[in-house]
Amino acid sequence: MKILMLACSRQAYDLMQTLKTEWLQSEAEDEIITIVKCSGLQAVSTDKTLLEVVGEWFDRVDVMIFLCATGIAVRSIAPYIKHKSIDPAVLVIDEMGVFCISLLSGHTGGANHMVKKVAPMIGALPVITTASDIEGKFAVDEFARQKGLTITNWQLAKEIAVSTLEGAKIAKREIAIGIGCKKGTSEEKIEDAIRQCLLEEGIEQGEVFAVSSIDLKKEEQGLLSYCDKTGLLFLTYSVHTLQQTKGVFTSSEFVEQITGVSNVCERSAVEAAGGGKLLCHKHSYQGVTVALAEKKGMAE
Repeated sequence: MKILMLACSRQAYDLMQTLKTEWLQSEAEDEIITIVKCSGLQAVSTDKTLLEVVGEWFDRVDVMIFLCATGIAVRSIAPYIKHKSIDPAVLVIDEMGVFCISLLSGHTGGANHMVKKVAPMIGALPVITTASDIEGKFAVDEFARQKGLTITNWQLAKEIAVSTLEGAKIAKREIAIGIGCKKGTSEEKIEDAIRQCLLEEGIEQGEVFAVSSIDLKKEEQGLLSYCDKTGLLFLTYSVHTLQQTKGVFTSSEFVEQITGVSNVCERSAVEAAGGGKLLCHKHSYQGVTVALAEKKGMAE
């Protein structure tokens, strides 16, 4: 993990050094960049403006920790904020170390998690303001971060968040679909393959909660279009994750040569189902492979 710490006063500078030492004691492999912007510390202070420093590092670090007033941090990051799916986690700590605030990317970027980790290191009070955390409700983006999943339909994620905050329960869908396909496979072919597989297995479309594949397919337009059309989550996994998936799977040397893993659809279905039961092994339909797995311990 790459972390940028920014101090804007003498007290903040001293606190930053303490925090860096404490952090590296438990996370020695992390890279921490420390920058000072303070007229009272000319010997170590950068000549660049804070806005320039933030612009230089915003897309290059996982976490930004400002040791200054919240207003300074807000104005510094404002021009560079893009979307919660790609923005770094941003924390703010006052110069006396009283409060440690999750400011940006609380769930997806992990700022809420970071606040809980950082605050005890300096004896600060963690401050988290996201509604789902305050009310103790399920947050789909936090769930995705914890499970190493990729959210591809942010509008659906937002709708789920609003519904849960209003007291609705998430529909109990049990089936995950795993897909393997060639590059450029059309939405129509994918839809036909899934329809046939579900029909053969006697499963209703409404029982499906996600479509999954290898992360090589995270930009595959046919899959993205199908999930956008159906409102299903599209989850992708790394080669390493799929290699570690437990179970007995159909093996293909050709698929392994292309992707690095011997089977994509079965392994990704089981991963999406949280290690659940594989309901059907690989079915092939005009170049599209489909597998189904049942969700393990899906809570309402």
